[in-house]
Amino acid sequence: PYFCYTGNEGDIECFAANTGFVLDIAPKFKALLVFIEILWGINAIWEDSYKSAETLGYLNSQQALADYAVLIRSLKQNLSSDSSPVVVFGGSYGGRSKLELL
Repeated sequence: PYFCYTGNEGDIECFAANTGFVLDIAPKFKALLVFIEILWGINAIWEDSYKSAETLGYLNSQQALADYAVLIRSLKQNLSSDSSPVVVFGGSYGGRSKLELL
């Protein structure tokens, strides 16, 4: 299975370091643990996107969910594991977004 932790409103490193439960159970399930960070809310590389109405429309929670789905689907296809289950974890913004994935 895949255990996917979707990022929150800060750098993923901080959240990954404090995710003991997921780190503890992943080996027990022989899961591939993936930490996914959506950078647009915190990264300066997207700064120009805020200046254009054309690109600003992509900086929203629906696009973040679509990006999560594309990445997970791509991982499963590239690793020849299309039938593997996916369990998604997170808290705060990342946790709320998981409800929308369901």
